[in-house]
Amino acid sequence: MIKRKTVLVLGAGASKPYGYPMGKELYYQALAHLAQDQSNHATFLRTNGFGDDFVPFRDALRNCGGESIDTFLEGRREFVPIGKAVIAYTLCHHEDHGVLFDEDRAGRRWYKHLFKIMKADVPRLEEFSGNELAVVTFNYDRSLEHFFITSLKHTFGKSDDECADELSKVPIIHVHGRLGWLPWQDNGPGRVYGMPVSAAGMVEAAESIKIVHEQSDVDTIDEFVEAHKLLAEASIICFLGFGYDKKNVERLRLGRLNGDYLLKGTCFGHTEHERGITANLLKQMLPRLMQHRVTIGQKHQDILAYLRSNPVLS
Repeated sequence: MIKRKTVLVLGAGASKPYGYPMGKELYYQALAHLAQDQSNHATFLRTNGFGDDFVPFRDALRNCGGESIDTFLEGRREFVPIGKAVIAYTLCHHEDHGVLFDEDRAGRRWYKHLFKIMKADVPRLEEFSGNELAVVTFNYDRSLEHFFITSLKHTFGKSDDECADELSKVPIIHVHGRLGWLPWQDNGPGRVYGMPVSAAGMVEAAESIKIVHEQSDVDTIDEFVEAHKLLAEASIICFLGFGYDKKNVERLRLGRLNGDYLLKGTCFGHTEHERGITANLLKQMLPRLMQHRVTIGQKHQDILAYLRSNPVLS
């Protein structure tokens, strides 16, 4: 069980082991689909009200000089509706229940490690929410929630409603929205994880995505307000699979935090120079007297290796 108040801040790398593309991969996958005028992706867009925007959006995205759909949309508000539809269509097709639970030959899937720690010394379902864990995710996918609810059902032999009630007490905040709700969540009819998606389901998923513009005041966005509250109460804040985009880090308002907390994070695949930049970025967000609390993982440590080697979940 996790006994210290811990907030995990998830970036795209956290979902990568479960089949989801990271920002750059998402960008190029979307462009590849959009390049084919008769592809299912293109047909979906044209038949759901985006026919006029299809070619202008595709051409602008291809020639924007960047490699992130989200960043592109922050500066091109007129393309936000079609952009969200493109993101939703691409990501929904990466939902795969089997990938979450199949044998992990690469040794990089970390959800099971997290769940193992959370259910240690938890003999009854009703005690699971005693874990002092919250998750703030910048990802749209619903893989963690689906993994948790499925694991709880089969571990304790309880119903969807019973497990959903307990899991609802473990905060999982999607600051940029999500690909719609799951059926057991109380916010709508929901869509089953990994099942074929209807056009209506795809539109719902797109509408649930939020693009945070440069001018947006995150202090007025409910999800960020809740995230700020959870971070302020944490003893450990740990970034997992995070890209450390300066804007995203700034939106967490780390400089406002008080109290005795540790700030940690993975840097898998980064060069030593990039690790130094990341450490300095996080330190700059904090008052000088708190900068010694920042520790960054090694470049060879993926999320699972990092969690197994560092006292984050305790």
